[in-house]
Amino acid sequence: ITVTKVELYKDPAAPEEEVTNILVNGDFEKDDAGWMGWWSGYTQTIVDEGRNGGSALLCTLSETSANLWEAQLYWSLPSADYLQVGVTYAYEYYVKSDSALTVQFLAQKPSDGYPAVYGPDTFKAGEDWTLITGEFTYDGNPDSIDRVGIQFGGTPNAKLWVDDFIFGPKK
Repeated sequence: ITVTKVELYKDPAAPEEEVTNILVNGDFEKDDAGWMGWWSGYTQTIVDEGRNGGSALLCTLSETSANLWEAQLYWSLPSADYLQVGVTYAYEYYVKSDSALTVQFLAQKPSDGYPAVYGPDTFKAGEDWTLITGEFTYDGNPDSIDRVGIQFGGTPNAKLWVDDFIFGPKK
């Protein structure tokens, strides 16, 4: 068989994407490439327990880690000046936990003393996959941001699964 032409079919009933996702591996199907941990407050590993049957990232808190800021999972942006003033950025991700861990979105530049844009709310990750969404219009404060992700904390030795992380300019 010789394939001479390939056309992709898009379901007309499928919703239009509202975010231009800049994260290359938010579904963790390519291992944890691109995702970094911070504060050594947890370990991370890829597991076959994804939201839709594929892979997910499993984060296990350390024995002493309980504070929200002690465990951060982040993706480095293409540049420190990637975010543009006046542009609305949206994020969404799925989480679940074995111990109702607290989770919060963050965007920050740690080299400048950790100024950050944080999600307006914290959420408790339950035993079932939960979608967390939000958006913010970047006002230039802090003056640059070079990474986005989540911070989480709660019961030491607790587990948090993360899957299908999307971030980028809202269309």
